[in-house]
Amino acid sequence: ITSSSDGTKLAATVQGGFIYTSTDSGATWTEQTSAGSPNWFLMTSSSDGTKLAAAPSSGFIYTSTDSGATWATSTAAGSRFWTDITSSSDGTKLAAIDDSGSAYISTDSGATWAQHTIASGSPYSYGITSSSDGTKLAVTVNGGFIYTSTDSGATWVEETTAGSRFWYYITSSSDGTKLAAFESGGYIYTGTTPTPTPTPTPTPVVTGGIVPLSFLAFLNVNNAPAVAPTPVTPPPTSNIPPQTQVQYIFTRNLMLNMQHGDVLELQKYLNAQGFKVAVAGPGSPGNETDRFGRLTYNALIKFQDAYAVEILKPSGLKKGTGYFGSSTRAFINK
Repeated sequence: ITSSSDGTKLAATVQGGFIYTSTDSGATWTEQTSAGSPNWFLMTSSSDGTKLAAAPSSGFIYTSTDSGATWATSTAAGSRFWTDITSSSDGTKLAAIDDSGSAYISTDSGATWAQHTIASGSPYSYGITSSSDGTKLAVTVNGGFIYTSTDSGATWVEETTAGSRFWYYITSSSDGTKLAAFESGGYIYTGTTPTPTPTPTPTPVVTGGIVPLSFLAFLNVNNAPAVAPTPVTPPPTSNIPPQTQVQYIFTRNLMLNMQHGDVLELQKYLNAQGFKVAVAGPGSPGNETDRFGRLTYNALIKFQDAYAVEILKPSGLKKGTGYFGSSTRAFINK
């Protein structure tokens, strides 16, 4: 979901459905069907809410210049596994990232795109944020560092002061100097760029980058003290030879953002079949978790696409959805 700066214009994506827009702060909604119903995943907006950009988990980026009434397919950036997208306040500069560690930059509202490498080694870029003028960008890498750019994504600097972590999303102030990012199962980190002059303060200042602030506590109730989340510890690896292990039978539907023991089993299955959730850290072989995040989602889509005839075709689908429903479950359980 995304919003205009005054909060009156909203736009939301529905997985497996259409885009919906509101011009009265969400009191009423209009179904926008012109872009179709791919597996919508991401959306961003200009500050006045007229220019929108949306992307499915796998496919092309779509743009609108009339608050979502009509849409154009932006094929110049290619069909990819998109992980995040952001916009300048006027909607002319767009920046999107995919799962291969590249940033795709447009300076003409999505008409043309330029590809830039964020870091070598194809890191899994997870979140991106932009200053209001689109010149300052910051990207989180899941299982790596935070990267910043001051030239609209043409060049990138690795910010090591916050460490290499399993970063998720990141956000920015309008001038791009203040950043906040959070890691999987851990802390929120805040920082400033360019480097501020260190001054004595009770909060430790890290020169030139991100400094730890507090635990993520948005689920904290009644102003109770924030408590560090307990890391999910994978169960011990079985000593039973693979060919004699009892197959796990899946009995429930699973979807993005769920937390359940079946998710851990699904991650183990995907990893064993070569559709790795992650190369290292949470979700990687031997480090599976019970959280259905974007890494699990993308791995499941690749698995569904690989077995499209068996899983997707019977349901009239052409592309993986990232939803672990009856057809995928039946295929795995057989």
